[in-house]
Amino acid sequence: MKVFLSLATLALAATAQAFTLIPNGDFSAGNANWATADGGGVIFNFATTGGNGGGYASMDASNGQWAVLVSPFEPGAAGGGIPISSLGLTAGQSYTFQMDMITLSGTGTGGLKIEAWAGNALIGNSGDLRNGTASGSWTTFSYNYTLPANTEKLILVPLWGFNSNVGYDNIGVSGGAPIPEPSTYAALVGMAALGFAAQRRRRR
Repeated sequence: MKVFLSLATLALAATAQAFTLIPNGDFSAGNANWATADGGGVIFNFATTGGNGGGYASMDASNGQWAVLVSPFEPGAAGGGIPISSLGLTAGQSYTFQMDMITLSGTGTGGLKIEAWAGNALIGNSGDLRNGTASGSWTTFSYNYTLPANTEKLILVPLWGFNSNVGYDNIGVSGGAPIPEPSTYAALVGMAALGFAAQRRRRR
């Protein structure tokens, strides 16, 4: 039984630490769940291929203007905010947010801003997080952020690359504890049941 339980425990631990995409964080559904804003003249593109495993988004801010992607809309609007429970996150805890980026032209790289919301009120944000250097190939960048104690929803805001055209893909968070998929959960329960059954047979 110990072997079965150990396997189940390891599987649950792996599930708990899994990387979780935000809704349409891989842009497989184009611009669904995403809004855009800019200082004028920035070119936004949502491609179905060419990303780091499928589709991707890009912001061409070669004209020197600022630009952001916003996912999803602000709370108070339809679909506003991502409930932290849906990502397996807990208010007050620290997590690692990740985003793949590629510099398509220019020498700049993008960044990420994480906004924390309670209801329809903004209660904190990470500020503009920019680390690493520009890369002409897809590179995963990580950003650590501690959720304020009363956080209920998140909005993620990828940031433009200065005077550059930057691509973005696979935006999400690691360290949460999402509920396993039904098939995974059923498999874990089955493993535990087999362990108990085997133990009972040995006792008889």
